[in-house]
Amino acid sequence: MSMHIISPGMLTTVQDLGRRGYMASGFQQGGAMDQFAARAASILLDNGESDGVLEMTLLGVKAYFDEDNVIAITGAEFAPTVTDSETGEVTEIPINRAVRIKKGDVLDCGSAKSGLRGYLAVAGGFDIAPVMGSMSTNLKCKVGGFEGRKLKSGDVLPLRYPQSDLYGMTSRVFEPEKQKDGAVTVRANIPGPDKGIAESYLIVRHFASIMADVIGAKPVLLDGADGPAVIFDSEPEGIKRIAVELEEKHEIGRFVDIDVFGKNCDKSVSRGYMRKCYICGQPAFVCSRNKTHPTERLLTVLRSYTRSYFSKKVAQCVKEGLMDELNLENKFGLVTPTSRGSHKDLNYDVMQYAQSAIIPYLTEMFFIGMDANEPGHIMEKIRKKGISAEKAMYAATNGANAYKGFIFVGGVLLASAGYTLGRASGNVFANVEKICADILGDFEKYPDSFGAQAYKTMGVTGVRGHAVAGFPVVEKAMKMIEDDESSKNLLKTLAY
Repeated sequence: MSMHIISPGMLTTVQDLGRRGYMASGFQQGGAMDQFAARAASILLDNGESDGVLEMTLLGVKAYFDEDNVIAITGAEFAPTVTDSETGEVTEIPINRAVRIKKGDVLDCGSAKSGLRGYLAVAGGFDIAPVMGSMSTNLKCKVGGFEGRKLKSGDVLPLRYPQSDLYGMTSRVFEPEKQKDGAVTVRANIPGPDKGIAESYLIVRHFASIMADVIGAKPVLLDGADGPAVIFDSEPEGIKRIAVELEEKHEIGRFVDIDVFGKNCDKSVSRGYMRKCYICGQPAFVCSRNKTHPTERLLTVLRSYTRSYFSKKVAQCVKEGLMDELNLENKFGLVTPTSRGSHKDLNYDVMQYAQSAIIPYLTEMFFIGMDANEPGHIMEKIRKKGISAEKAMYAATNGANAYKGFIFVGGVLLASAGYTLGRASGNVFANVEKICADILGDFEKYPDSFGAQAYKTMGVTGVRGHAVAGFPVVEKAMKMIEDDESSKNLLKTLAY
């Protein structure tokens, strides 16, 4: 009793009405973008309103069932067809109503003629275990839905109680109202006249990435006299609820303004109540009007909360990356969960001790980059942090070199990321070139080092040469795993 995916479409995930009550733990509510359409698909089939459905973006799934079933497709205007498994005859089927599908027949949802997302429900529902009370797929956290990811060819989705027929099939029709187009804007809530501080770009980029997952569009950063902003074209249905929840419950949500506009409105959709001051809890507009708190005090609080939050995010990203590498097996002499490789003084546990020792220093390098006025001023400062990180690593490993190379490469990349993300535009790898422009001068400063001797006798620049060039190998490796993070592909990037 399963649905077999032949082709998953552009982006198809399992969704329901969302994961409520876990925002403080880092899990946004998520759920179906057009909850009205998702609920309608379930109701057409007598499923519960909060049952899981497939959310299809622009291009729908192609699949077959191994039992007779009844389906419903709502939302965007798809043009689905069914191919008879015995005769090969192709028949168009309607959307917004219950439709029978025979065992083995191939359902092809096609592409959306209008709208962005369509919803496919099956009678009896999908047999997928909820995570934290929801079937919704959270792609960033890789939890929920079908293995925490978008669907791919070959996936087999179990069905709970397939139904070959439903009572009153001809009356199971849904007639949706046309929704108006609208827009969503994301801005940082920065006090004072200077809206273009580094934290502003960081906040806008972060919340824009969250809203991009919700809306299904790529954010484009705009920069002006009143600071950075991102604008999305979007259907306003359901967006304001998500925006308010982010503003109210996210750890740094008080420092962002997410406004939702309908097509015929010159004002944003109201939240229905006033936002509160993040210092005293009074209505924010009252404090602003009365100038209750000095601008510097407001900025100090904003910077403190913002840096605390992004320190944790950066540290989490570094940890996850290091553990992804450490957990790979068959790595030509490197430490794995089951082998020391060629390192007698290292093992799986010692590598993690080293990680814990160096991550705080690497996180500081990110903010050194973010605070720098020019990229040429960064290297001297992160070099000192790198030396401290090495000392901490050796102390944690009893003198074993676990991550000395990564401290340099990762530190430079993190500093460049901080510098880039705290500004209107730029490229991380191009900024690496600027940060490391003078680094080959180290060979003259330390002429007796092994690297200096290799450079002098054979012209070998080593990792410094790669840094001066902007780490092109790292950039290419990142592109290799952009769409495929399988162990096989990760091993390819190591070899590369």
